[in-house]
Amino acid sequence: MFGTLFFRDPRLVLIISVGIAISRYTISGFTAQAFTGSINILLLGCLAAFLVALYRKKAWSYNRKAIIPIISMNTLQVIGIATFASIPRLNYLQHIGPYTYPAALLLNAFFVFILKDFYEEQLRAQKNKTMNLVLRKQKRELEEKALQLQLASQYKSEFIANMSHELKTPLNSIIALSQLLQEEDRSRYSEEEISYGKIIHTSGNELLKMINDMLDISKMETGKMEIVLEMVSVMELVQLVQHQFVPITNQKSLQFKVDLQESVPVFIVSDAQRLVQILRNLLTNAVKFTDQGSITMQIYMDKDSRSGHNRLEKSEDWIVFCIQDTGYRHRY
Repeated sequence: MFGTLFFRDPRLVLIISVGIAISRYTISGFTAQAFTGSINILLLGCLAAFLVALYRKKAWSYNRKAIIPIISMNTLQVIGIATFASIPRLNYLQHIGPYTYPAALLLNAFFVFILKDFYEEQLRAQKNKTMNLVLRKQKRELEEKALQLQLASQYKSEFIANMSHELKTPLNSIIALSQLLQEEDRSRYSEEEISYGKIIHTSGNELLKMINDMLDISKMETGKMEIVLEMVSVMELVQLVQHQFVPITNQKSLQFKVDLQESVPVFIVSDAQRLVQILRNLLTNAVKFTDQGSITMQIYMDKDSRSGHNRLEKSEDWIVFCIQDTGYRHRY
Protein backbone atom coordinates (compact mmCIF):
# COMPACT_ATOMS: atom_id res chain seq x y z
CA MET A 1 0.00 0.00 0.00
CA PHE A 2 2.86 2.38 0.74
CA GLY A 3 4.36 1.62 -2.67
CA THR A 4 1.00 2.21 -4.35
CA LEU A 5 0.71 5.71 -2.89
CA PHE A 6 4.31 6.89 -3.04
CA PHE A 7 6.01 5.13 -5.95
CA ARG A 8 5.83 6.49 -9.48
CA ASP A 9 7.19 3.51 -11.42
CA PRO A 10 5.07 0.30 -11.44
CA ARG A 11 8.13 -1.77 -12.36
CA LEU A 12 9.71 -0.91 -9.04
CA VAL A 13 6.67 -2.29 -7.19
CA LEU A 14 6.87 -5.54 -9.17
CA ILE A 15 10.59 -5.94 -8.42
CA ILE A 16 9.96 -5.44 -4.70
CA SER A 17 7.09 -7.99 -4.69
CA VAL A 18 9.23 -10.56 -6.51
CA GLY A 19 12.03 -10.03 -4.00
CA ILE A 20 9.69 -10.51 -1.03
CA ALA A 21 8.16 -13.61 -2.65
CA ILE A 22 11.59 -15.19 -3.12
CA SER A 23 12.62 -14.33 0.42
CA ARG A 24 9.71 -16.40 1.73
CA TYR A 25 11.52 -19.55 0.61
CA THR A 26 14.70 -18.58 2.45
CA ILE A 27 12.90 -18.59 5.80
CA SER A 28 11.02 -21.89 5.84
CA GLY A 29 12.23 -23.56 2.67
CA PHE A 30 10.03 -24.88 -0.09
CA THR A 31 6.92 -25.57 1.96
CA ALA A 32 3.24 -25.18 1.25
CA GLN A 33 3.08 -22.15 3.53
CA ALA A 34 6.01 -20.50 1.69
CA PHE A 35 4.40 -21.19 -1.67
CA THR A 36 1.07 -19.72 -0.51
CA GLY A 37 2.79 -16.65 0.88
CA SER A 38 4.84 -16.06 -2.25
CA ILE A 39 1.77 -16.40 -4.49
CA ASN A 40 -0.12 -13.97 -2.25
CA ILE A 41 2.71 -11.42 -2.37
CA LEU A 42 3.00 -11.69 -6.16
CA LEU A 43 -0.73 -11.11 -6.62
CA LEU A 44 -0.62 -8.09 -4.31
CA GLY A 45 2.44 -6.78 -6.18
CA CYS A 46 0.66 -7.06 -9.55
CA LEU A 47 -2.36 -5.23 -8.13
CA ALA A 48 -0.13 -2.51 -6.64
CA ALA A 49 1.72 -2.09 -9.97
CA PHE A 50 -1.61 -1.74 -11.77
CA LEU A 51 -2.75 0.92 -9.29
CA VAL A 52 0.53 2.84 -9.61
CA ALA A 53 0.12 2.92 -13.40
CA LEU A 54 -3.50 4.01 -12.96
CA TYR A 55 -2.66 6.79 -10.52
CA ARG A 56 -0.11 8.24 -12.95
CA LYS A 57 -3.00 8.96 -15.35
CA LYS A 58 -5.56 10.12 -12.80
CA ALA A 59 -5.50 13.35 -10.79
CA TRP A 60 -7.32 11.85 -7.83
CA SER A 61 -7.20 13.05 -4.24
CA TYR A 62 -5.13 11.30 -1.60
CA ASN A 63 -8.21 9.93 0.19
CA ARG A 64 -9.51 8.30 -2.99
CA LYS A 65 -6.11 6.88 -3.82
CA ALA A 66 -5.85 5.47 -0.27
CA ILE A 67 -9.30 3.86 -0.07
CA ILE A 68 -8.90 1.90 -3.33
CA PRO A 69 -5.77 -0.11 -2.30
CA ILE A 70 -7.05 -0.62 1.26
CA ILE A 71 -10.22 -2.34 0.04
CA SER A 72 -8.82 -4.06 -3.06
CA MET A 73 -5.64 -5.43 -1.47
CA ASN A 74 -7.32 -6.75 1.66
CA THR A 75 -10.05 -8.32 -0.46
CA LEU A 76 -7.45 -9.92 -2.73
CA GLN A 77 -5.57 -11.20 0.29
CA VAL A 78 -8.72 -12.88 1.66
CA ILE A 79 -9.32 -14.49 -1.73
CA GLY A 80 -5.72 -15.66 -1.92
CA ILE A 81 -5.74 -17.20 1.55
CA ALA A 82 -9.06 -18.91 0.86
CA THR A 83 -7.74 -20.24 -2.44
CA PHE A 84 -4.12 -21.21 -1.78
CA ALA A 85 -3.70 -21.53 2.00
CA SER A 86 -3.51 -24.86 3.80
CA ILE A 87 -6.26 -23.71 6.20
CA PRO A 88 -9.64 -25.25 5.35
CA ARG A 89 -11.44 -22.73 3.21
CA LEU A 90 -14.82 -22.99 4.94
CA ASN A 91 -13.25 -22.71 8.37
CA TYR A 92 -11.30 -19.60 7.31
CA LEU A 93 -14.30 -17.90 5.73
CA GLN A 94 -16.62 -18.63 8.68
CA HIS A 95 -14.38 -18.24 11.74
CA ILE A 96 -11.23 -16.25 10.78
CA GLY A 97 -12.00 -14.02 7.82
CA PRO A 98 -14.95 -12.18 9.40
CA TYR A 99 -12.62 -10.89 12.13
CA THR A 100 -9.30 -10.43 10.32
CA TYR A 101 -10.78 -8.68 7.26
CA PRO A 102 -12.41 -5.67 9.04
CA ALA A 103 -9.50 -5.47 11.47
CA ALA A 104 -7.06 -5.32 8.57
CA LEU A 105 -9.17 -2.62 6.92
CA LEU A 106 -9.11 -0.49 10.07
CA LEU A 107 -5.40 -0.98 10.72
CA ASN A 108 -4.48 -0.26 7.10
CA ALA A 109 -6.70 2.82 7.05
CA PHE A 110 -5.12 4.10 10.24
CA PHE A 111 -1.63 3.48 8.86
CA VAL A 112 -2.32 5.00 5.45
CA PHE A 113 -4.00 8.17 6.70
CA ILE A 114 -1.17 8.73 9.19
CA LEU A 115 1.10 9.01 6.13
CA LYS A 116 -1.09 11.70 4.54
CA ASP A 117 1.19 14.54 5.67
CA PHE A 118 4.19 12.68 4.30
CA TYR A 119 2.36 12.23 0.99
CA GLU A 120 1.52 15.94 0.75
CA GLU A 121 5.09 16.85 1.60
CA GLN A 122 6.28 14.54 -1.17
CA LEU A 123 3.92 16.26 -3.61
CA ARG A 124 5.27 19.67 -2.62
CA ALA A 125 8.81 18.44 -3.03
CA GLN A 126 7.98 17.05 -6.45
CA LYS A 127 6.35 20.35 -7.50
CA ASN A 128 9.35 22.31 -6.23
CA LYS A 129 11.69 20.02 -8.12
CA THR A 130 9.69 20.42 -11.31
CA MET A 131 9.53 24.20 -10.84
CA ASN A 132 13.29 24.37 -10.26
CA LEU A 133 13.89 22.42 -13.45
CA VAL A 134 11.61 24.77 -15.38
CA LEU A 135 13.28 27.85 -13.87
CA ARG A 136 16.75 26.50 -14.67
CA LYS A 137 15.69 25.84 -18.24
CA GLN A 138 14.21 29.32 -18.56
CA LYS A 139 17.35 30.82 -17.04
CA ARG A 140 19.54 29.02 -19.56
CA GLU A 141 17.30 30.19 -22.40
CA LEU A 142 17.39 33.78 -21.15
CA GLU A 143 21.17 33.65 -20.81
CA GLU A 144 21.47 32.31 -24.35
CA LYS A 145 19.15 35.01 -25.71
CA ALA A 146 21.02 37.71 -23.77
CA LEU A 147 24.29 36.45 -25.23
CA GLN A 148 22.82 36.47 -28.72
CA LEU A 149 21.53 40.02 -28.26
CA GLN A 150 24.90 41.12 -26.92
CA LEU A 151 26.70 39.58 -29.89
CA ALA A 152 24.20 41.10 -32.33
CA SER A 153 24.65 44.54 -30.74
CA GLN A 154 28.42 44.13 -30.83
CA TYR A 155 28.38 43.09 -34.49
CA LYS A 156 26.10 46.02 -35.35
CA SER A 157 28.34 48.50 -33.55
CA GLU A 158 31.43 47.10 -35.23
CA PHE A 159 29.71 47.25 -38.62
CA ILE A 160 28.66 50.88 -38.09
CA ALA A 161 32.15 51.84 -36.95
CA ASN A 162 33.85 50.07 -39.87
CA MET A 163 31.44 51.49 -42.45
CA SER A 164 31.79 54.98 -41.01
CA HIS A 165 35.56 54.84 -41.27
CA GLU A 166 35.32 53.47 -44.82
CA LEU A 167 33.00 56.33 -45.81
CA LYS A 168 35.25 58.96 -44.27
CA THR A 169 38.15 58.21 -46.63
CA PRO A 170 36.48 59.30 -49.92
CA LEU A 171 34.48 61.97 -48.13
CA ASN A 172 37.60 63.67 -46.82
CA SER A 173 38.93 63.75 -50.38
CA ILE A 174 35.72 65.43 -51.59
CA ILE A 175 35.92 68.03 -48.82
CA ALA A 176 39.60 68.71 -49.51
CA LEU A 177 39.08 69.08 -53.27
CA SER A 178 36.07 71.37 -52.82
CA GLN A 179 38.17 73.50 -50.47
CA LEU A 180 40.88 73.72 -53.12
CA LEU A 181 38.30 74.87 -55.67
CA GLN A 182 37.35 77.75 -53.38
CA GLU A 183 40.98 78.71 -52.80
CA GLU A 184 41.93 78.63 -56.50
CA ASP A 185 42.10 81.77 -58.65
CA ARG A 186 38.50 82.95 -58.95
CA SER A 187 39.13 84.24 -62.46
CA ARG A 188 39.33 80.66 -63.68
CA TYR A 189 35.79 79.78 -62.54
CA SER A 190 32.42 81.41 -62.84
CA GLU A 191 30.40 82.52 -59.85
CA GLU A 192 28.05 79.61 -60.41
CA GLU A 193 30.92 77.11 -60.31
CA ILE A 194 32.29 78.69 -57.15
CA SER A 195 28.82 78.48 -55.62
CA TYR A 196 28.67 74.79 -56.52
CA GLY A 197 32.03 74.27 -54.84
CA LYS A 198 30.75 75.90 -51.67
CA ILE A 199 27.67 73.69 -51.74
CA ILE A 200 29.83 70.57 -52.19
CA HIS A 201 32.10 71.65 -49.35
CA THR A 202 29.20 72.44 -47.01
CA SER A 203 27.33 69.25 -47.88
CA GLY A 204 30.48 67.21 -47.39
CA ASN A 205 31.00 68.67 -43.94
CA GLU A 206 27.37 67.95 -43.06
CA LEU A 207 27.74 64.37 -44.25
CA LEU A 208 30.91 64.05 -42.20
CA LYS A 209 29.02 65.21 -39.12
CA MET A 210 26.31 62.64 -39.80
CA ILE A 211 28.94 59.91 -40.00
CA ASN A 212 30.41 61.11 -36.72
CA ASP A 213 26.92 60.89 -35.25
CA MET A 214 26.74 57.27 -36.40
CA LEU A 215 30.01 56.63 -34.63
CA ASP A 216 28.58 58.26 -31.52
CA ILE A 217 25.59 55.91 -31.63
CA SER A 218 27.92 52.91 -31.64
CA LYS A 219 29.84 54.45 -28.75
CA MET A 220 26.65 54.91 -26.73
CA GLU A 221 25.77 51.22 -27.16
CA THR A 222 29.20 50.20 -25.90
CA GLY A 223 29.11 52.68 -23.00
CA LYS A 224 31.85 54.88 -24.47
CA MET A 225 29.85 58.05 -25.15
CA GLU A 226 31.73 61.17 -24.13
CA ILE A 227 30.48 64.73 -23.71
CA VAL A 228 33.09 67.32 -24.74
CA LEU A 229 32.48 70.68 -23.04
CA GLU A 230 33.95 73.73 -24.73
CA MET A 231 33.35 77.44 -25.31
CA VAL A 232 30.67 77.85 -27.97
CA SER A 233 29.93 81.13 -29.73
CA VAL A 234 26.18 81.67 -29.78
CA MET A 235 26.40 83.94 -32.83
CA GLU A 236 28.39 81.37 -34.80
CA LEU A 237 25.85 78.77 -33.78
CA VAL A 238 23.02 80.96 -35.09
CA GLN A 239 24.84 81.61 -38.36
CA LEU A 240 25.49 77.89 -38.86
CA VAL A 241 21.82 77.07 -38.34
CA GLN A 242 20.72 79.85 -40.67
CA HIS A 243 23.16 78.71 -43.34
CA GLN A 244 21.72 75.20 -43.17
CA PHE A 245 17.99 75.88 -42.97
CA VAL A 246 17.33 79.16 -44.81
CA PRO A 247 17.62 77.45 -48.23
CA ILE A 248 15.35 74.63 -47.06
CA THR A 249 12.66 76.95 -45.68
CA ASN A 250 12.83 79.11 -48.83
CA GLN A 251 12.04 76.05 -50.93
CA LYS A 252 8.82 75.55 -48.95
CA SER A 253 8.04 79.31 -48.87
CA LEU A 254 8.40 79.39 -45.10
CA GLN A 255 9.81 82.24 -43.05
CA PHE A 256 12.75 81.32 -40.84
CA LYS A 257 13.31 83.73 -37.95
CA VAL A 258 15.93 83.82 -35.21
CA ASP A 259 15.12 85.71 -32.00
CA LEU A 260 18.34 86.10 -29.99
CA GLN A 261 17.80 88.12 -26.83
CA GLU A 262 20.47 90.55 -25.65
CA SER A 263 20.63 88.89 -22.21
CA VAL A 264 22.12 85.74 -23.71
CA PRO A 265 25.91 85.66 -23.21
CA VAL A 266 28.22 85.75 -26.19
CA PHE A 267 29.83 82.42 -25.28
CA ILE A 268 28.34 79.41 -23.50
CA VAL A 269 29.90 76.18 -22.24
CA SER A 270 28.41 73.18 -23.99
CA ASP A 271 29.11 70.27 -26.34
CA ALA A 272 28.88 72.07 -29.66
CA GLN A 273 28.36 68.95 -31.74
CA ARG A 274 25.56 67.61 -29.52
CA LEU A 275 23.89 71.03 -29.30
CA VAL A 276 23.91 71.47 -33.08
CA GLN A 277 22.66 67.93 -33.52
CA ILE A 278 19.67 68.55 -31.22
CA LEU A 279 18.78 71.85 -32.86
CA ARG A 280 19.13 70.36 -36.33
CA ASN A 281 16.78 67.49 -35.43
CA LEU A 282 14.17 69.87 -34.01
CA LEU A 283 14.38 72.23 -36.98
CA THR A 284 14.23 69.33 -39.44
CA ASN A 285 11.00 68.13 -37.84
CA ALA A 286 9.62 71.66 -37.85
CA VAL A 287 10.31 72.04 -41.58
CA LYS A 288 8.93 68.59 -42.31
CA PHE A 289 5.59 69.13 -40.60
CA THR A 290 5.03 72.79 -41.56
CA ASP A 291 3.51 73.56 -44.93
CA GLN A 292 2.80 77.25 -44.41
CA GLY A 293 3.62 79.99 -41.95
CA SER A 294 6.96 80.40 -40.22
CA ILE A 295 9.58 78.71 -38.09
CA THR A 296 11.20 80.63 -35.25
CA MET A 297 14.22 79.77 -33.14
CA GLN A 298 14.27 81.71 -29.87
CA ILE A 299 17.28 81.90 -27.58
CA TYR A 300 16.72 83.54 -24.21
CA MET A 301 17.54 83.40 -20.50
CA ASP A 302 15.11 81.93 -18.02
CA LYS A 303 15.08 81.40 -14.25
CA ASP A 304 13.91 78.02 -13.05
CA SER A 305 14.05 76.68 -9.47
CA ARG A 306 12.94 73.13 -10.38
CA SER A 307 16.45 71.83 -9.92
CA GLY A 308 16.29 72.54 -6.16
CA HIS A 309 14.40 70.44 -3.66
CA ASN A 310 13.71 73.42 -1.44
CA ARG A 311 11.76 76.37 -2.80
CA LEU A 312 13.91 78.74 -0.73
CA GLU A 313 17.01 77.71 -2.66
CA LYS A 314 18.40 80.20 -5.12
CA SER A 315 16.98 79.75 -8.62
CA GLU A 316 19.36 79.06 -11.51
CA ASP A 317 19.74 80.80 -14.86
CA TRP A 318 18.98 78.62 -17.87
CA ILE A 319 19.74 79.25 -21.53
CA VAL A 320 16.64 78.16 -23.42
CA PHE A 321 16.57 77.17 -27.09
CA CYS A 322 12.97 77.25 -28.29
CA ILE A 323 11.94 76.01 -31.77
CA GLN A 324 8.43 77.11 -32.67
CA ASP A 325 6.59 76.38 -35.89
CA THR A 326 2.97 76.68 -36.92
CA GLY A 327 1.13 74.71 -34.28
CA TYR A 328 4.16 73.31 -32.41
CA ARG A 329 6.62 74.59 -29.85
CA HIS A 330 9.74 72.73 -28.67
CA ARG A 331 12.02 73.83 -25.84
CA TYR A 332 15.51 72.59 -25.03
